[in-house]
Amino acid sequence: MVLLRTTASLVLLIWTSMILQAENTVPSLVFIGDPVKIWVDGFEGQYSAEITTFSADGAVEKETDSLDFQEGVAFWTPRTEGIYRIRVGDRELRGMAMNLPPPLNEEALLEQLPRQGQRLLAGDRFTILAMGDSVTATGDYPTMLAMMLRRATGNQQVSVIERAYPGRSNDASVRNFARDTKGVDPNLAVIMYGLNDQGARVPLPAYLEQTEWLVDHLREEFDADVILLDPTPDTGIVLPDRSGQMIEPSKIFRTQTYSAARRDLAQEIGVPVADTFEALWGEGGESLLAVGEGLWPMFPLHYSKPFTSLIENGGKGDTIHPNALGHLALARAVFDRINGFSEPGRLELSGQTRWVDGGVETEILARNLTPENLSGVLRFYPIPQESVAGEEPYEIASGNSARFVFRWPGIEGPEDLLMPGIEQVFRQPGPYVVILDQWRDGNQARGVHVPWSPTLDFPLQRYVTDAGVMEVSLLVGDEERKVFVTIPEEEPVGRIPLQEKIQVGAETTWAVGELAYTRFGGATSMEATVDGNLDEWSDAFWVPVGERIQARWTSGPRDFRERVEDCNLEWSFAAGEEGLYLAFRGTGNTRADQFAVYFDPRSPEELGTAGPYTWVGGSFAKDGKLTVRAGDSSEATSGIQFDYQEERGRLSGEIFVPYEFLNTSAWPESGDLGLSIVWTHRIEGRKPTFLMWAEDGHPWNTRWYGVVRLDPEGSLPYRVRVK
Repeated sequence: MVLLRTTASLVLLIWTSMILQAENTVPSLVFIGDPVKIWVDGFEGQYSAEITTFSADGAVEKETDSLDFQEGVAFWTPRTEGIYRIRVGDRELRGMAMNLPPPLNEEALLEQLPRQGQRLLAGDRFTILAMGDSVTATGDYPTMLAMMLRRATGNQQVSVIERAYPGRSNDASVRNFARDTKGVDPNLAVIMYGLNDQGARVPLPAYLEQTEWLVDHLREEFDADVILLDPTPDTGIVLPDRSGQMIEPSKIFRTQTYSAARRDLAQEIGVPVADTFEALWGEGGESLLAVGEGLWPMFPLHYSKPFTSLIENGGKGDTIHPNALGHLALARAVFDRINGFSEPGRLELSGQTRWVDGGVETEILARNLTPENLSGVLRFYPIPQESVAGEEPYEIASGNSARFVFRWPGIEGPEDLLMPGIEQVFRQPGPYVVILDQWRDGNQARGVHVPWSPTLDFPLQRYVTDAGVMEVSLLVGDEERKVFVTIPEEEPVGRIPLQEKIQVGAETTWAVGELAYTRFGGATSMEATVDGNLDEWSDAFWVPVGERIQARWTSGPRDFRERVEDCNLEWSFAAGEEGLYLAFRGTGNTRADQFAVYFDPRSPEELGTAGPYTWVGGSFAKDGKLTVRAGDSSEATSGIQFDYQEERGRLSGEIFVPYEFLNTSAWPESGDLGLSIVWTHRIEGRKPTFLMWAEDGHPWNTRWYGVVRLDPEGSLPYRVRVK
């Protein structure tokens, strides 16, 4: 079958004489009342058609209709919203019919799209740029949104450009921004990230800074309006994971703390957020498992089959990527936001967190926003994808409030806030907690900010300082205090826990953080022969990549080496006329290892902030062969050189990277280059060990890059970050 789209109100479907299944069709989208033209070569006269409509509420309607073919052409007009399946004999066709969009509120539209809304209403060219991960890449919500806007405004010049890729995250969108927007002049950008970011444990501050970077550059470079979309539910909760264990049901709302923090940011910077999570979740169900089953109509058998539904296979199929009905819900949520409509919640939730004897507790304030008296149960999920930490029944009259308290599990003293898993939750601007409001036959999951009371923060600052005593800022309420920390001169890398006991009135409380320091690397101006022989590097500066404290990953410290010598490296740097040289040396068996080097050539003022970067990756084959390739954000395609030597458990190597691979023409004029190294050490039968120079356990994060200074004089300073 071939599909030709002629207008928004007519879809031409052509059947060949062979049997066609849904996966062979091209997506067809129509509004209810618009005709579908069906072309089946060789058909003439009346044919009985079995028509099945799958609705978002799970209803399955079947009817028999008669199609009148004349010279192989028949028309059929859908009357019900949903995915339709038409069977004529042994042939099958699928598509989707949508209800017409509601009337447009032009005043609300101009408020939500203050930069470009008038252009949309005037009938001028209006381009929607859809940025996102595989949810966007495998569905048609941007196209559906464009159809709704064309129908509602009469502007037939609304078009869509998609820049969405499987596995994509905020970070990758930032580093590929120039490439993704080349030749594009967007008027409206719709952005949905979070499933991959949360799944990869991207630090919440990085997620927020990268979001703000995208918004700022879309506004500055294109004067575009921006709408953020909440990431969708992860419905794979009723199936066992790869180990055979049942998945914790709270996985279904695993992104809600990220969404809540991003909503707070959006309010600060004036960006509307579409309720796309709620659009799929709906009224929920009597339990989380019931919610998962209730979402079956909105998810496909496979992401390549958007006009199928999990209800056709007992819930087995794709539980991540919504089908056409799911994407219709997303498109409608964005349209509603543009139209100024937002569905109010049952309860307004807020909270505060404080130290108490023997741990940390959070007080939740719930206010009834409805005209009715409400009852139900609040369940608290403070740690993502873990079991409920507490629950409280409630009965709240209309307009009234009630308070509830829960204790954070696993926290008895200040040192526990630095434990893996807990530390990520309490990073600024946290903590956030997911609260499930459960009533008789429905529920709603919300991420809620529950900040410290009183305010106790070590601000997430980046310092450049010499060894010795330095000052670190501490905020206690509105007061800024100073904490003195000593950076030891003899240690090139290290971490210092920050724990300050504070008396605020009659309360004793704690401020907790961590300081990580990395001494600058040094680069020598020279040319080198790339042969793996390091004789010419005798006067070079070297940085460690192998210390125990450098073995980290997204879940925290993790070192699976039996001895440091199993993989213990040093790296050095040099600046040539045409590119930079990298050298490494060390001990261990690296036959299965990989590494990546990340470059940030921006100004010193921008180093340590969200922004684009480039990278090269290397890998060792079992036969010892080394391969080095450029990453996805480099404009250059050739010129990298590399070689290495290995003898008796010691290795040495050299790499030459032309400046073009840094998207620049020379070493930064300031003399400082942002740089990070992640070495992945693999031994059969063990989990991999990730060794990081300057990173904090999560690569692809320019906030934590180290600095390499060209031809330094005197002692090198330290890059210090507080987390």
